[in-house]
Amino acid sequence: GFRKSIDPVRSAKLPPYRFLWETPIYISPHDSKVIYLGTQVLLRSTDRGDSWKEISPDLSTNPADRIMAESEGGVPGGIPWFAISTISESPVTAGVIWAGTSDGKVQVTRNTGASWFDATPKLTAAGAREDAYVSRVQASAHVAGRAYVSKSGYKFDDFKPYLYRTDDYGATWRSIVGN
Repeated sequence: GFRKSIDPVRSAKLPPYRFLWETPIYISPHDSKVIYLGTQVLLRSTDRGDSWKEISPDLSTNPADRIMAESEGGVPGGIPWFAISTISESPVTAGVIWAGTSDGKVQVTRNTGASWFDATPKLTAAGAREDAYVSRVQASAHVAGRAYVSKSGYKFDDFKPYLYRTDDYGATWRSIVGN
């Protein structure tokens, strides 16, 4: 019967967090006190949401011409479309975290957010639509560098399946669509 708000609060000096309607929240498979929350940046809590730390830069495309401040006539936080849509930490190796965004970006960190690799160009080279919504990124439960990505082009009336797998932390991808 006890309820507590764990909403992250950002400094007033920075743009507000952008949340999707279905904001991704992810509990680490290595420590249940660690929670990840997706906005335009990835947030990490090590105390079940009592405090939050930004562990990434803006992982979206962050188009300044399409994200207007509330004072400029936009919605609070700008257009929320440009935000993290899916999060997955490797059950094999702690600190290997994948994030996908609603505007097509797929990025991975191998050191709990100290540095990020944008795998989007490699995924696009394998045939994925660059701007398609990343509906899911799933780290493999068996191989540290393996992940699966699904993208959806529904907002463009594109219903082609976009399903891919990497075994090398996003350096190369191959389509796993069949039939």
